[in-house]
Order: sequence, then C-alpha cells, then structure tokens
Amino acid sequence: MMEIMQGKKNAWISQQDLQALIQKFTKIHIDLGTGDGKFIYESAKAYPDNFWIGIDADRQSLEEYSHKIYRKPSKGGIPNALYVVANAQQLPSELEHIADQVWIILPWGSLLQGAVAGHAEFCQNLCKIAKSSCSIVILIDYEVKYEAAEIQKMGLPSFTPEYCKLLEKQYAQHGLQILSWQWLDNAALQKIPSKWARRLAFGRARQTLQWTCGVYRADCT
Repeated sequence: MMEIMQGKKNAWISQQDLQALIQKFTKIHIDLGTGDGKFIYESAKAYPDNFWIGIDADRQSLEEYSHKIYRKPSKGGIPNALYVVANAQQLPSELEHIADQVWIILPWGSLLQGAVAGHAEFCQNLCKIAKSSCSIVILIDYEVKYEAAEIQKMGLPSFTPEYCKLLEKQYAQHGLQILSWQWLDNAALQKIPSKWARRLAFGRARQTLQWTCGVYRADCT
C-alpha cells in the first residue's frame, strides 16, 4: 500500500486502485521532490488528459495542494492529480514503470546530489518508475556567487563542458541517456508553475541548467 495525502490527513492506496485511477489518462507524469506540489496542481489543470503524481517526504508541505484536488470541481478540485508521501530514495513499488515523464525541478539536498553526480541509486530509482519510453527532465540551479557555502558543503560540481561529458558517461552506466542540455534564463524559469521557480525567476539574474534523459536499458543496474 502507498501512502498519499488528502489535505492534513494521510490515506493509503493499493496498486490495483492506483491502476484503476490512472488507466484512462493518456500520459502519467511524476514530479520527484515536488515540495508544496504547485507544479503538479497547475500542470494537472492545464493538461486534464494526463495524470500527475507529486512525490515528497514532507507531509506538511503537501497539505495545501493535496487538499485542493479533493474539492468540488467548481472550487478547484481536479481528478487527475495525486500526492504521494515517499522519500525519493525509497519509492513505493506501486509506482514501478508507470511514468511516461519524470520531472525533477530545482531539487536540493540528497536528491540534488544524486542528480548532479549520477549516483547509481539515483539512476536506479528513476528507472524503477519509468516506462521504457519515458522522458526525464531535470532542472538544476545553483551559483557560486549566490550559494557558495551550500555548494561547498554538499560538494556540488561546476557544469563545465568536461563535467557534462563525465555526467553523460555516469548516467549511461546506469541505463540512462542524457539527450540534451539547455541553459534557461529568468524569463524561461518564470513559465514553470512552481513557487520556488517563480521565486528564483523574479529575483537575481540566474542561469538554470536543464537536461533531458531517456531510458535505454530496462534493468538499469
């Protein structure tokens, strides 16, 4: 059984019930480290033929938007979103190989470290939830002039062309292929329906690195 949030209350959903919930939708999206879940809520409203799942270990952060999805439609309720309580390093078995697209938007902590280093556990967890045709979109934003102390503390790399090539090799070792790299400016960041993205976008001038991956090996060891 998988733990989900319904406002301030938690509940549990079986794999069978989850499949019944998502089966009529065209694509399934998962946002790892969703935070408050605004990205999931706004995306689900914008694309009602897709199903959107936000995952975060912090129950309290999920309360506001997980409450909204269960309201009446006239008050903002939507049938195509779900908020799951889970650590990104220990994903529920109910989510295995259901995602057509995975999003990791401006992560921090262990999720960030896993993404920028291509840790085996990080890649394996992505493969665990991804379909064979899944697209994975990762957005990273940190800069020495703004977050020097945090960068040093977590040992975060500089994204030089040489490091990007090394990261491509690291991902490939674990069944993921980095297909593209793109730098986003503040204007592009403003278009992402995330509170944290908007906060960064309307602040100092920044460069956010986005890369897209594909799954090319089913076992992803």
